[in-house]
Amino acid sequence: MGASITTLLKACKRSEHLEQVHASIIHRRLEQDHFLISLFIPLSPTPPPSSPLPPSSGTLSSNPIAKHSFFSHTLSAFARMKAHGALPDSFTYPSVIKACSTTCKPWQGKSLHGSAIRCGVHRDLFVATSLIDVYGKCGQIADARKAKKLFDEIPQRNVASWNAMLQGFVKVGDLSCARGVFDAMPEKNVVSFTTMIDGYAKAGDMVAARFLFDRNGQPNQALRVFLEMELMKVKPDEFILVSLMSASAQLGHLELAQWVDSYVSKSCIDLQQDHVIAALLDMNAKCGNMERALKLFEEKTKRDLVLYCSMIQGLSIHGRGEEAVNLFNRMLMEGLSLDEVAFTFILTVCSHVGLVDEGREYFQSMKERYYISRLPDHYASSSGAWGALLGACKLYGDSELGEIVANRLFEFDPLNAANYVLLSDIYATA
Repeated sequence: MGASITTLLKACKRSEHLEQVHASIIHRRLEQDHFLISLFIPLSPTPPPSSPLPPSSGTLSSNPIAKHSFFSHTLSAFARMKAHGALPDSFTYPSVIKACSTTCKPWQGKSLHGSAIRCGVHRDLFVATSLIDVYGKCGQIADARKAKKLFDEIPQRNVASWNAMLQGFVKVGDLSCARGVFDAMPEKNVVSFTTMIDGYAKAGDMVAARFLFDRNGQPNQALRVFLEMELMKVKPDEFILVSLMSASAQLGHLELAQWVDSYVSKSCIDLQQDHVIAALLDMNAKCGNMERALKLFEEKTKRDLVLYCSMIQGLSIHGRGEEAVNLFNRMLMEGLSLDEVAFTFILTVCSHVGLVDEGREYFQSMKERYYISRLPDHYASSSGAWGALLGACKLYGDSELGEIVANRLFEFDPLNAANYVLLSDIYATA
């Protein structure tokens, strides 16, 4: 009989059907069947009548009531469980504390903390993390300090307990202590970075927010942090968007670059700012949207060295070496003041596309005409030679050799997106 009710419960799609099944449960005197009740509660828009039997700790630990915001019923069930002599354990407390943390009532958190101490489970990692979370969400500095004391007493911590402590300090506006926790974290994830960035942004310290966004170190991580910021409605400024474009350029993903380009274009920032347009152009060039990159370049009335170098590098990445050399010569004609980086770009271009004579001429002119000291990067390296060979593979459509050469380049410079893009182009044209 219970099996047929179970089937009906799983098939329920509408509230009136659920009411009919509930009536059937009562009619068949199955209201004390804990398995049926565990199926019924998640489907019910309102809590069912309390069972006369005390819940076991195992039933409460998977507590669907807590998950559906029935906080008072969760705490009531917890009290009845204790009244009937059932001993709460480290699996019971996190569910109950979670219900309490959503109501943000400090006295409830303190009461549960005391109860956990009496049961000897207050230093359990999951119990302690739940308590730290509830103290932090109360939003009082005194409660944050209680959370820190508890945090210090945990024998072992994981990233969740560190994040709970971090969020508590950010919640009360103590960014100094929050930063101390952040810097001490042995492992940081997206939540860690997003929490600190959110705290700084809401306090008006966008400089610190930008610094942390850049500091996360990995382009994939930067993208995840940005998406979390969007969910938290943290409004990025132009510097964070520039960092986002830089991360996208490193990833070399065309569709991602197009999405970021669209996002930036629809934002409120001034696209004509030099650092913004340079990042936008660089991202599009490195990700293969050369038409967009060239359009941005030509629309800019006053072009600086950064714009030229980004465009030259983009042309080089996609095997358009002669165009890159012509653009470099155009830059010379405009009378821009060159530096070591500009010559590194053009010498790399000449190396990749086999323009030996042009490369030698630029190399000589560095010192003789422009009085620029030569650096190790300006001399041919193993990486440069392999890069030239990869460019030749694209030119002649040799995907087999191109794959071998690319794998060698990945060993030399695994973070260079240009090599990945060039290999992708070779596959596309093979």
